[in-house]
Amino acid sequence: MKILKKIVYFPILATTLVGCGSKGSTGVLSYIKNIGKAKSIFIGSARKTRSNDGASQKLYMINSDGKTEELTFVYSIKNGNKNEERSDSKFVPVWISEINDEFLTICLDNYTSGRGYEEREYYLLNKKTGRCYKSPECIGQEDMVCNSYDYRDVVPTKEIYHFDSAGNIYFGSGLERYFSKVDIKNPEKITLKKVSLKGDLVDSCNSVPSVSKEGYIAYTATNNSLNVNRLIKPDGSFLNLNLSNWWTDFWTGYDGNLYTFDSSQIIRLAVSDSGVDKIVYGNTYSSSIACYYTKYESNGRFYLDGLKTIVQKGYDGFVEVYNESANTTSRVDYETLEISRPKIVCSSNNCLFCYGQDLSNNSIIYKIDIENGYEKTILMSNKYDLTSLSVSKDNSMSFTGLRFSDGAYVVGTLDASGNEKLSSVIFDNEVTSLINI
Repeated sequence: MKILKKIVYFPILATTLVGCGSKGSTGVLSYIKNIGKAKSIFIGSARKTRSNDGASQKLYMINSDGKTEELTFVYSIKNGNKNEERSDSKFVPVWISEINDEFLTICLDNYTSGRGYEEREYYLLNKKTGRCYKSPECIGQEDMVCNSYDYRDVVPTKEIYHFDSAGNIYFGSGLERYFSKVDIKNPEKITLKKVSLKGDLVDSCNSVPSVSKEGYIAYTATNNSLNVNRLIKPDGSFLNLNLSNWWTDFWTGYDGNLYTFDSSQIIRLAVSDSGVDKIVYGNTYSSSIACYYTKYESNGRFYLDGLKTIVQKGYDGFVEVYNESANTTSRVDYETLEISRPKIVCSSNNCLFCYGQDLSNNSIIYKIDIENGYEKTILMSNKYDLTSLSVSKDNSMSFTGLRFSDGAYVVGTLDASGNEKLSSVIFDNEVTSLINI
């Protein structure tokens, strides 16, 4: 089936992101000490003690020994005619989001000016070196609150940030509802462009956009109260996609092509000069598997890089919406796995890690080995009520939650061999932005 092509060219707005410098009496973040030693990072407010003023939320890491340590922000500030390097606690982390294997993006409140109020700032952060690159705009979604739910900590990285084969980053802006492209070839001079159509309010909250390896962008939007599904080409031209539902999700398979739902089918979008072919890839098994995210619950797609497989959490089972080896879809019911619909899901290279309940209402943390026929292994039972879970490629994980035995809020790790460690730092409030790096 061909989708008629309608070409319109539109201007692209550009912004330049620059490396750290100075601007008057306001400090600019240079780097974060020792982040290259971190296995996990998170934001939390530690309980006030004699050695900890507990003044505001801070950035912490869990190192390879399972020890929790506060990370130090180092910044440059102008003092007379000279720039000084300082490391006092004048930067307060608001949120962090993982972009890829190299970069994080971090939002901070900057109190270095001494004027008694903060300045909201955004930086790209190199995971290994700790080097920071200041941005005049947010790279990611500043406000990820949709339908009263804050869902930043449960959305998989590949559902927020998208990439073409040149390594460019694409993302939706959230409340401002545009779609942007970031060129990171030169970290000292990173360029940001708005690539969605003028007037399009891109829906990256109720649906998920995506980008193919060639740089074709697919998204759902509204324009003058009309609902549209767009395909934006690398040259800036576009066409409208003729899909059964105006509201849909897009994702990119490990083959670099765009995929989406069309009625009860999963289709691949094959783009050519004459239009788009809709090629049937598989079916949805009459399961409602549209993505949505709420606080403490993920219902999206999870990317298993080692297997080149994408698994979506549905209402009544897991659906493989992409499997490079099988080249079709498949489904496993929760009942077959003897579990209720999981509350939290995340993925490593080859496994899903989940928190939820079994059919006897036990609260369990478990691993599902996709390669071995969705084999389930229970890692913990009736020990914690988890609020977040993050997993590394080596199957080690970090978690936060309430301990059933005493109601204490804990931050812990569990390595691939099942060894558990809890942080010795006690946090008064819930921690956020838990990321294994």
